[in-house]
Amino acid sequence: MLLLFFVHGALRPGERHHGPFPRGRTPSEEPGRLRGAVLYGGPGHPYAVEESEGVVSGEPVTALPEAYAGLPAEPDRPEEYVPDDPRGLHERAARNAVRADDGTAVRA
Repeated sequence: MLLLFFVHGALRPGERHHGPFPRGRTPSEEPGRLRGAVLYGGPGHPYAVEESEGVVSGEPVTALPEAYAGLPAEPDRPEEYVPDDPRGLHERAARNAVRADDGTAVRA
């Protein structure tokens, strides 16, 4: 099963890093929330950290199956994220997000 991507901040539709991210490779981007997290503003780019009472607004993004493998690298570029780099501040983790329109939980 292919997970959705949950994007926030500059990767959201209309923001500065959104355009390079999907480029027609996402048939679905819809408003949603990530519960149990808050945005931490620094150093570097904002990132979500666990906080039991927090909520982060963003979009669960569905990728086209043929684009899925290459899509994660796009948001990594502006954040200078390198997988498995011990100096990095980011870590990918699967979490439950909620679609804003109907409250459906999705894994992202």
